[in-house]
Amino acid sequence: MKEFQRVIREMIALFHQFNGIEQMKLKSAQANHVAAVDECMTREQALILKLRGLELEREKYQKEAGYEGMKFREILAAVPSEEYEALYPLFDELSREMRLFQQVKGDAEEVMRNNLRMIQKAVDNKGGTYSEKGKSKPETTHMTSRKA
Repeated sequence: MKEFQRVIREMIALFHQFNGIEQMKLKSAQANHVAAVDECMTREQALILKLRGLELEREKYQKEAGYEGMKFREILAAVPSEEYEALYPLFDELSREMRLFQQVKGDAEEVMRNNLRMIQKAVDNKGGTYSEKGKSKPETTHMTSRKA
C-alpha cells in the first residue's frame, strides 16, 4: 500500500504542476501571447505522458492491494481504519487539485475559443486577401466606389 500512496502523492504533485501551467496559459491567452500559449501546451504534453505512466502504476498497485477497478471512495470504505487515515487526506488533496485543474483549463479554453472567434471574424471581414496559391489578391472596387 506504500507504493500506492507514493503514486498518489506523485499524481498530486503532477496536477499541481498542471495547475501552474494552466494558470500561465490562461494569462497568456488573455494577453494574446500565442508563443507563450504554445510553450504551455508543449509542457502539458510532457506532463500528460508522465500522468499516463503514473496512472498505469496506480492501477498496478491498486490491483495488488485487492482494489482493482474501485473508485477512491470505494477503497476508503473497504480499507482498515489506519489505512483510511493515511489515504483520505491524499485522495482529498488529489481531488482538489483535479477540480482546480478542470476549472482553470475550462477558463483557458474559453479564452482561446473567444480569441479564435475574433480572429475568424477579422478574417471574414477582411474577405480573404489571399488566392489559393498564397498570393495577395488585389482589392476589388465596387461600382459605388469613388476610387479610380
